[in-house]
Amino acid sequence: MEMDRVRKQVLMTLSSGRKSFWELINGVDASIFELVKCLDALLSAGVVKLKNGTFELARPGVFFAEVRCKYCKGTGTSIKGFEDVYKKYCELVKGRPLPVIGSGYKYEYDQGIIFEDDVIRRVAFMHARGDLNSSEIIVMGDDDLISIAIAATGLAKRILVLEIDERIVDFINKVAVAEGFPLEAIKYDVREKIPEGVRGGFDVFVTDPIETVVGFELFLSRCAEALKPNGAGYFGLTRVELPLSRWQLFEKFLLDMNFVITDILRDFSSYAHGIENPLEGIKDILSTYDRKHLEFFEKMRIEQQIIKVGPKEPWYKSSFFRVELVGEARPKHTGRVPGDIYVEV
Repeated sequence: MEMDRVRKQVLMTLSSGRKSFWELINGVDASIFELVKCLDALLSAGVVKLKNGTFELARPGVFFAEVRCKYCKGTGTSIKGFEDVYKKYCELVKGRPLPVIGSGYKYEYDQGIIFEDDVIRRVAFMHARGDLNSSEIIVMGDDDLISIAIAATGLAKRILVLEIDERIVDFINKVAVAEGFPLEAIKYDVREKIPEGVRGGFDVFVTDPIETVVGFELFLSRCAEALKPNGAGYFGLTRVELPLSRWQLFEKFLLDMNFVITDILRDFSSYAHGIENPLEGIKDILSTYDRKHLEFFEKMRIEQQIIKVGPKEPWYKSSFFRVELVGEARPKHTGRVPGDIYVEV
């Protein structure tokens, strides 16, 4: 049933005309691998054609108009009222450390940066839900430097960042001192126990967890352990990397920890690196969860075709979740958890 829905979404997206591979990603609610499998079937059946880097229907279909709001990028959240925070944030993050390329086409520490206006959009939504005013906030990993954006609002009581990349730690602390922000960053590896004094001390957490099973469990466990009873949290989660079965697994895990999901904002945040290195990004995603996914993609031999037309807008996006504790947290992991958390085993 799920693949049938993906097929319908692909055909509806193509009904308005030729689309690049990157535009199709934005038009479906599926993981990259599910889309690749669907396109392979449609191409083999002659329903869809691939020519000069774009896909098109073999026979014209019924046109379906775009329904997403252009004003708010389809997020449902405006940054109106946060224009000054946006300007200040953009100034403060100039010269920021950029993601480090690791082996192959992967980023070290699974780093990635969302666009500046999307950072402010997250902050605006947090404020609308009552989670900024006089709050003590912990940020678990901060590639996006959302801690600086939160501090720039002047609303939070205290912000602590736990981050593995020493460059980011130093950058945040430098900005905090220069601006007099109630903000501090500490170097921390999520595989280790949380630092002394952190447990149960925060009203709100923010994180973008690694999307392997152990990675997600560790990030959310550490965040849960840091929360006060009835605290709230925010995190991003993609569909482009994950099938719904993985979302279901994560949602069960959240319930087991005593969280309830209050909000899911679809495709709320867009990542810049998907535009800069699109093909590398695809291969990174496909190789992380199952090497057979990458092999399937390479056997299709469409790489040279789809790269002829590069992405004109972001295709790698994440949905923004808000969760809230019902009473006290029940974190799954509290001690040290060794091993590789970046690749699915």
